[in-house]
Amino acid sequence: MLKYSFLIYHREYDDFLMKLRALGIVHIETLQESISEKAEEALKQLHKLSEAKKTLEQLEKPPIENLNLKTADEVLQKLNSLRNTEAQQEKRKKEIEIQLEVLRPWGEIPGKRLEQLNAEGVYLHFFECSKSRFDKNWYNQHALYIAQDNGKHVWFFIVDNDAAIPEIQAEYISIPQHSLATLLSEYEKVQHAIGKTETELHALASYTDLLSQAQLKLEEEMDWDNAMYNTYLHHDGKLQLLQAWVPVTQAEELNTLLENSGVAFTSEKPVVDDKVPILLKNSAFSKVYQPIGDLFSLPIYSELDLTPYFAPFFTLFFGMCLGDVGYGLIILTTVIVLRFTIKKPEIKPLLNLGIFLGGATVLFGLLTGTVFGIALATVNIPFLINLKDKFLDVDQLFNLSLIIGITQILFGMALRAINRWRMYGFAYALSPIGWILGIVGALMYAAHFQNLIALASIAIGLFLIIAFSNPDKGILGRIGTGLWDIYGITGLFGDVLSYIRLFALGLSSSILGLVVNSISLSLLGGVPVISQLLFLIVLLFGHGLNFGISTLSAFVHPVRLTFVEFYKNAGFIGGGKQYKPFKSKS
Repeated sequence: MLKYSFLIYHREYDDFLMKLRALGIVHIETLQESISEKAEEALKQLHKLSEAKKTLEQLEKPPIENLNLKTADEVLQKLNSLRNTEAQQEKRKKEIEIQLEVLRPWGEIPGKRLEQLNAEGVYLHFFECSKSRFDKNWYNQHALYIAQDNGKHVWFFIVDNDAAIPEIQAEYISIPQHSLATLLSEYEKVQHAIGKTETELHALASYTDLLSQAQLKLEEEMDWDNAMYNTYLHHDGKLQLLQAWVPVTQAEELNTLLENSGVAFTSEKPVVDDKVPILLKNSAFSKVYQPIGDLFSLPIYSELDLTPYFAPFFTLFFGMCLGDVGYGLIILTTVIVLRFTIKKPEIKPLLNLGIFLGGATVLFGLLTGTVFGIALATVNIPFLINLKDKFLDVDQLFNLSLIIGITQILFGMALRAINRWRMYGFAYALSPIGWILGIVGALMYAAHFQNLIALASIAIGLFLIIAFSNPDKGILGRIGTGLWDIYGITGLFGDVLSYIRLFALGLSSSILGLVVNSISLSLLGGVPVISQLLFLIVLLFGHGLNFGISTLSAFVHPVRLTFVEFYKNAGFIGGGKQYKPFKSKS
């Protein structure tokens, strides 16, 4: 990136901004820590448009639209109005359903006749209770009449000269004012009104393009306002200063525009304290994993992007956690079919990621000899007899998890050394190098391999850690910081042990698959047809559940290992802001 500063006469400023927007390669430098009130209102409106668009995209578009709405504001107002109407209608529908539920056991109760009886001093009190709680002694105490008895519940009423509710162990029922027929009629009207409202809501689905256009227009206005808001005024506003960033590969295009416009400008390389926007340049393979890296943070401009370095490990981790040929083939088949059927370009990278992860699952399933929970090492198939000893067993998987963990941690430390060398100088790379030497030496010594060299490696590593943990400090400061860093070796043990989850998840997935198979097979041999049907249901449901849970775990835990263990040991700083060129969007 190159940093540009433009000095423009105020009467030419709008025209200059329009030219920059047409060029579409300049990222406006944000100089203000806060945003303007106008930008806040625009963000709120943008959120409303986005939410409305999501709602309408879920509705089926009608063949003909006849609402005759012209602007996005009209669409939003109509949508809010219909939502409120629908909420009120649903509320009234629920109220009627409750009243109908109360009235159904009693049938048609003449409300006016009840009022007449009350006026004459005769009161009917309605009750409901379970059959077991109904006390026949109530017949002797009250003028009690049963309206309905379904064997489980009893609905009855008591005729009394007292308006006070009799105290009995039953639930008092408050009879609705309206009759059953009136409520049923109103219920039908509410249902019809809800249907009409839903029809109008579906008609709004035709306006998603209008909302998209309004979104783009609003984003353009926000970008323009952002450029104006981050402009410095000089000489009573006669001169206006704007700072921006441009990729080095596109700087020539901007220079041509500036020379033709006669604008005064300077260009310079970024310094350490500059907040440079990030435009990543990754290979086709690394771009597939970029969405995973974006879940955490973009790197700052001066540090390495770790995406190309964690991508192979992430693929391996996923395969180890799921580790079943059958499940891998399901993933591969699904994403390949979707890749040729879904036309949205933003989905393609995720589908490509699915291909790599599915392939890794198949590969690791072959290494462990697992197909839908079936351990191939235990199956007597002629062509597999010579391969049984080749499959990885539990002990080998456990050791492999630890080896991979140590390898990734050391690789992360090597990246930290390279990154510090690039950013601050060679002295800052010596501490990570010391950690690498110390760990490698400790491993060699534990394996009784070249003990003298191992001890020398440990000694040199400790010296580098203590002496160069913070080269900016004096001798005592370096020693103190170095000793504190060495104390962090306890966390290093925890990091290595975290990789055991790769072994544990892979093992649990295969065991659950095996259990599903065992339960399913135990159902065979019973009643013909029914036993086979139950076998299929349990087999499909069990493997479907295991596949879903195991796939989710196989994604989540490698993400954790990447963002916690690997990023920490690689010294990832993060916090970069994405390169967003000032350009026309509509």
